[in-house]
Amino acid sequence: MSYHTTLGTGAPRQAPAAIDAARLVTRALLGLLGAGLLIAAFGFWLVPGATYSPELMLAKLGLSLFLLITGLSCLIGARGERV
Repeated sequence: MSYHTTLGTGAPRQAPAAIDAARLVTRALLGLLGAGLLIAAFGFWLVPGATYSPELMLAKLGLSLFLLITGLSCLIGARGERV
């Protein structure tokens, strides 16, 4: 493949295959991260706890909601569709 320079800068652009490979790796990593965060959000409640105080339950709820929202965001970002 040949490299083309951008207008006025003289800097070479990346080849399309390199850009596609980088997007594929990014999408795969985002998908794995998102799936792991979703599993952690639900698995967090399956781990037995020693105490069930209201303060700890509220912190547990907040952390699981954060993991859930972050995991869904990563999965949506991994779809790769542009809107």
